[in-house]
Amino acid sequence: MKTKSICTFLLVLFLFFAGCGDLDRTNPLDPQNPDSIRGETVLVESFVNESGGSVIESSVNAFEKILNDYGPEAFIYMEHHLENTKGTDAHALDASRSRYLTLVPQTAEQAIPDVFFNGIQARVQGASDEESAYLRYNTELEKELGRQTTFTIEAAAQLRGDNISVSAKIAKLGNTDAKDVVVHLAVTEKVSGQIRKIVRAFIPVDTIGDLKHG
Repeated sequence: MKTKSICTFLLVLFLFFAGCGDLDRTNPLDPQNPDSIRGETVLVESFVNESGGSVIESSVNAFEKILNDYGPEAFIYMEHHLENTKGTDAHALDASRSRYLTLVPQTAEQAIPDVFFNGIQARVQGASDEESAYLRYNTELEKELGRQTTFTIEAAAQLRGDNISVSAKIAKLGNTDAKDVVVHLAVTEKVSGQIRKIVRAFIPVDTIGDLKHG
């Protein structure tokens, strides 16, 4: 990325964590409180292609409207670009294709636009027109907003010259352990003149495996 102003750094466990070293053990954000819980940050991953025509245009315009309605901080929007033919999308990434194949491994079920809410928690595929796409996306988003979770994360990133340095603290709240935890780093860039953000890098940075509660 050429400038700091267009870059957003996200550690994709969906949540941000306020330090808990001196908290009262009844605090719901304290990992050592067995009843701890927090509001979940909704992650929306939209898979599109620049040369997809009116169907893709309807999808991205619908999200531009939703982001304007809710505000860009209400949820995390990540626009992945895919291409089946080289040269059809300057923003396409092999890492985004790998992410899509993880979510949709069956070829017969693959088609864009394809939108996922908190991983495979909810999915909306296709967009006949902007209005119907808006209504379908908004319906699923409303279902996800306000959910509670027992994962929390505090992350910070610094851009120094050509290097990005990221640090994070991750905690499992509640009274149960987590298994098969993997952390990804996503770098997103704001679309010129818009508030949507395109994925420019999607990198697995750590396989934690089991994560004990507290």
